[in-house]
Amino acid sequence: MKTILVSCVLFFMLLSCSADEAQDEEKGSIEKVTDKVATKIVENIQKPIDKARAVKEIEEQRSDQYKKQLE
Repeated sequence: MKTILVSCVLFFMLLSCSADEAQDEEKGSIEKVTDKVATKIVENIQKPIDKARAVKEIEEQRSDQYKKQLE
């Protein structure tokens, strides 16, 4: 399930990267909605990753503090 989601996200990211502003004006309503959905999917995937990185940094800081206290 995750691999399908990741592959879809990558597909939409590649589509959005290759598009330029001239093509945006020529896009139909389906393509515009697809771009919006792809953007939301990327944001929804990125948020938990960012939160996990923040927790990891906090945990590393705590670990360093405990090590310093033990010395």
